[in-house]
Amino acid sequence: MTVSVKYIQNESGSVESVVIPIEDWKYIQQELAAKKPQVHPDLSATKKESFDPAQYKGMLTNYHLDIEKEIQKLRDEWTRNS
Repeated sequence: MTVSVKYIQNESGSVESVVIPIEDWKYIQQELAAKKPQVHPDLSATKKESFDPAQYKGMLTNYHLDIEKEIQKLRDEWTRNS
């Protein structure tokens, strides 16, 4: 689908609004209505369980990371005022 879009800009040239033809808007609305939002089970608002970090154990094993080197890289990213 190709949507013809018109941009409305303010005095400084920043885009403030977008205008699309009504048929394109109806199509977009139908597509969005047909899709249900997908929420990861861990992010569900109805989930009452507490966080358990043990369920994530080993998930980075395939990367063969040197944890000490990674920690040092993270520390080196910070600028410190001494």
